[in-house]
Amino acid sequence: MTTAPPWLELLDETIRACDQFDRPDLGERLRARRAGLAAGRRVVVFGCAGQGKSQLVNALLGAQVCAVGDDVTTAVPAVLRHAATPTAALLGAADRGGPVESATARANADPDATGTEIGLPRALLSSGLVLVDAPRWPTRGAPGWPWPRSPRPTARCW
Repeated sequence: MTTAPPWLELLDETIRACDQFDRPDLGERLRARRAGLAAGRRVVVFGCAGQGKSQLVNALLGAQVCAVGDDVTTAVPAVLRHAATPTAALLGAADRGGPVESATARANADPDATGTEIGLPRALLSSGLVLVDAPRWPTRGAPGWPWPRSPRPTARCW
């Protein structure tokens, strides 16, 4: 028998609480979302600049792998997945290597970089969940506006 990851156990507990406290409407919505959380799903963390997206990803993983700071803005996406040992690779750029913890900072500073792939031995990612720390959401009138509402036709934003 496999053990559910902690985040899925928390979702199941929330569903049980909805049933217990007479909120079948919310319980059904959460059950529908849970059914879509199959292994290998990507969760994209996106939003406006300076709102703590990278800090949230770092907190979820318990590791300082996404660059944060007042003057640091995520310039390219960082894709974080499970790996037996910490690994990092810059995409589209000639990376000279360095600590996993500085991979996103190196990518942000490299004009040829198109993204960062990071592997970490974390329980949260072991079920196949992939986190994506996305660049800022463009504001109206900025280059790239308007973005599509979802990164792909089957994506769900909630």
